[in-house]
Parts: sequence; structure tokens; C-alpha cells
Amino acid sequence: MKIIVIGGGIGGLTTALSLHQAGIPVRVFETVQTLTALGVGINIQPNAVRELTELGLGDDLAATAIATANLGYFNKHGQQIWSEPRGIGAGYKFPQYSIHRGHLLMLLANAVRTRIGEENFVLGHHLGGFEDDGKQVTAHFVDRRSGKRIHSETADALLGADGIHSTVRGLVFGEVNPQFAGFANWRAILPRPKTVNRMIWMWGRGRSLGVLPVDGNQLYFAGVTKEKDVSRYPQAQLAALARDKFKAFAGV
Repeated sequence: MKIIVIGGGIGGLTTALSLHQAGIPVRVFETVQTLTALGVGINIQPNAVRELTELGLGDDLAATAIATANLGYFNKHGQQIWSEPRGIGAGYKFPQYSIHRGHLLMLLANAVRTRIGEENFVLGHHLGGFEDDGKQVTAHFVDRRSGKRIHSETADALLGADGIHSTVRGLVFGEVNPQFAGFANWRAILPRPKTVNRMIWMWGRGRSLGVLPVDGNQLYFAGVTKEKDVSRYPQAQLAALARDKFKAFAGV
């Protein structure tokens, strides 16, 4: 059996490592020409840490991430509502980690290249279509910049792990456009004050924000606000707009 994985993100790379560990040949195809450490922060729950540990990534994860030992909920004035231990402190066998998303991605990418082989992690290949005859599937790849077909690959199964704008999902189920739910996310990596040593969520009317350390020098800021429409704000205005939208929160 041979598997094609479409998408070289966290889900696709973890799936590839799991298949390889089970002795199943796998190739990963990713649209971008160069993989970079993009993203902000991500919190990895103990059940996910267990899976990564069983893939042999526990030591690398511990060396890169911050163990999340406590979660505190506060109102916008900074008054604590609730606090609880997390990870091992909450009775789990595995820790809970906070990490820069890009660092996690590169950790997984390095493991795939080392274990499965550089030739089986193929960049610059965008899925253009596929054919399924009931026994095998043949995927056709294009260079997204030119639209020209550059490669075809046949395998026993094709797995889609290509994100919210999934080409695989569109080819199987037709185009499905995400629906605006009335909220906007505000995310950033910021310098970490040494006093921030746990995960914090603050709640106000129509908005909330969280901060969590992702390494010794940085924290992940994640805010949510109610919005009337899905319009995107100009990039140059985002920092000032975020300060204004969260100015009522103590310490922000």
C-alpha cells in the first residue's frame, strides 16, 4: 500500500509520520515552493502531546515548547474568575504545551525529511485534480504560478490535509465557502514579560483575549471581537486597531 498526502502542514506531516511508523509508504505534496516557519501560537493538549511523543518527538517538543501548567480566567478588569492546573498538574500522563506554530511545523518537517526522505516531501506541487478507478488514485500536480502540469502520481489512497481552502474537499464535495460567523480573530507574537508565566484568558462584552508564553522570550496574543462583516482591515492599521479594540482590558 502507498499513500499520497496532500498538504505539508501540521496535520499532513503528522499523518505522514504516523503512516511511516506503521510501515506504510507515503509521499507528501505541498503547494508552496519553500517551507517557512509561518504562524503565531498554538496550544497542544495532552492527548495530542501523547501522539507526538509516540512518534518519538517528545524530547524535541519539550526542548522547543513551554509546558502550560496553569490556566487563569479573568474579567476585563484583571479580577480572577477561575484558575486551574493543566497538563501533568491536572492529572494527565502527558504535559500540555504552548509553542510557536512555525516552530512546531519545522520540527515536524525535519522529522519527515530525516525519516521518510527528502524525496518524499515534495514542495512546489499543487493538486490540480485526481482520478479514482476504485482500486488506485492518480493525482495530477501543477505549478501554481504557471498552471502547467508538472507531475502525476499513483497510489492506493489520497488523503487531504490542505487546510481551510482545501482543494481536495472542493474536488470531492464541490466548492464550500466558509461562512462568516460574526467574529474576528486578532493574533500576534509579542515580547514576553517575565511576569507572564501561565495561560491567561480575559473576558469582556463582545470581546475576549488570551496570552500564553510560547518560549522564553515570546508570547502568543489571541483576541476575539464581534464584527459586523467579514471585511479585512489594512495591514498597516492592524496594530493600532488592536490596541483600540482591547484598550478596556487591564494591563493591555
